[in-house]
Amino acid sequence: MNAVGGRISGISAANDADRYYGLILSGKTAGFASQWLCLYDKRAKSAVAREIEKR
Repeated sequence: MNAVGGRISGISAANDADRYYGLILSGKTAGFASQWLCLYDKRAKSAVAREIEKR
């Protein structure tokens, strides 16, 4: 998978301080192109990743 860098707007905490880090990964899942959004919560020190659905 390839990482795509950039700023994710609208997911900061109060006072415009960054609370989350975001990462978009592009690659293949079961042979098909796919993208995943990974969010890391700096306060909780936990991460979650979900596949981005194309509509």
